Amino acid sequence: ACAVRSRVDVEATLSLIVLSVPDPALLDLPTWDMGPPPAAWITAIRSRWLEAGAPNRAVVVKGGHAWGAHSTDWYITRSTVLPLVSRRLPRSAHGSGCVHSSVCAARLAEGWSVLDAATEAQLRVHAGIDQAITIGPGRPNTRTDAQPDCDDLPWQPLPGQTEDAPPEFSRLIGQLGFYPVVPDVDWVLRLLEWGVCTIQLRIKDVEGATLRVQIRTAVQAAQEVPGTQLFINDHWREALDVGAYGVHLGQDDVHTADLPALNAAGLRLGLSTHTPAEMARAHALRPSYIALGPVFPTTLKVMPYRPLGLERLAMWRQWLSPRYPVVAIGGIGLNQMSGVRATGVSGAAVVSAVTQAANPRLAVREALHIWPACADEVVAQAMV
Repeated sequence: ACAVRSRVDVEATLSLIVLSVPDPALLDLPTWDMGPPPAAWITAIRSRWLEAGAPNRAVVVKGGHAWGAHSTDWYITRSTVLPLVSRRLPRSAHGSGCVHSSVCAARLAEGWSVLDAATEAQLRVHAGIDQAITIGPGRPNTRTDAQPDCDDLPWQPLPGQTEDAPPEFSRLIGQLGFYPVVPDVDWVLRLLEWGVCTIQLRIKDVEGATLRVQIRTAVQAAQEVPGTQLFINDHWREALDVGAYGVHLGQDDVHTADLPALNAAGLRLGLSTHTPAEMARAHALRPSYIALGPVFPTTLKVMPYRPLGLERLAMWRQWLSPRYPVVAIGGIGLNQMSGVRATGVSGAAVVSAVTQAANPRLAVREALHIWPACADEVVAQAMV
């Protein structure tokens, strides 16, 4: 990572260039101090730093210099221009550029993407300025050991979405706790009978009338059990048609789903995330909960993401608090549930721990003793 404040020679091996102050003289361009980067700036940046020999390089233009309610960093590659939006703070602090570059360099050295590194760097700079410490006269110093939370997490608006945050999705009616993910309506009916209050119906390879009947039957059954939170995976149209409690979507699904319609109908929204950049995308939509994973190596499918482990899960959970309940997912069995719960997350989604158990009912009973799903834990225990 390299913070650029004046004309410099940039090594061809750098993967990230940070324009801490977009000086017009640097690129011989008109002043830019508000709004999206002008086309002339994008063209000049790409011409100077994003030549064909650097396919994975990116430039991040910091937004602290600008005006308005938001401080927006701009992530620019040869083909992409993305905003990372933060709430503008009423003060500045020494050392923010050093913190930003240090975080970027550390995360790039660990193998994270440039966008992930820039997202975490913006979060830590925002927290560091907000929690700045005074040492002697002059401006305070950016706190390097600040504890970020969701007020510091930048959000990445979807294409066509403004920098202003949209209306929040409805809040959950209770704790999530033990959260089985099951493949058909028969499993939903079974889990409801066994006292499980949080369930995700993830139907694959079923379409048309059969799909609609399964979702309708599951939703109606869940509505008959007070306190139940049933989320429909992916099939948001069918969930909307039958008045489901909520839907769970992946990162790609948010580009095609009618999110305003889901929000207006009062459906809860859960979103999957695996990286800091994906967390920023989810934050831009203000969902009901955010899922983080994979926590451990998974056996059901090959994941392109590294396992988080419990330490990073706890850290990322803190980044999302107190606004978002967090669901841990990925490779979680009954033996791991107590450790996962100790990180402070709101629930643990499990798949094979139930659906592939030798005795699924016994597995559910053990899981509910570890982590009740209902808002009233006494009720949950009594239902086992």
